[in-house]
Amino acid sequence: MKHFTTHRLLDQHQSAYRPGYSVETVFQHVYSSVSQQLDRRPSVFLVLIDLSGAFDMVFHENLISLLASKLIIGGNVL
Repeated sequence: MKHFTTHRLLDQHQSAYRPGYSVETVFQHVYSSVSQQLDRRPSVFLVLIDLSGAFDMVFHENLISLLASKLIIGGNVL
């Protein structure tokens, strides 16, 4: 976490694996966003994606390259 915090690699809405964030905080954020949009317009379109199997089809060479170049991860960690 120190690496991700130091290099500002976490999205502001990232909730998993962060102290003080949980499923409840994500739900509150989504609920609040949907409520605000419904105040402005009659309908809201929400897309939910299940990424639980996403890494089953990842090209590992591309992932390693991305981790090394964009996220500044290397050595034993990579």
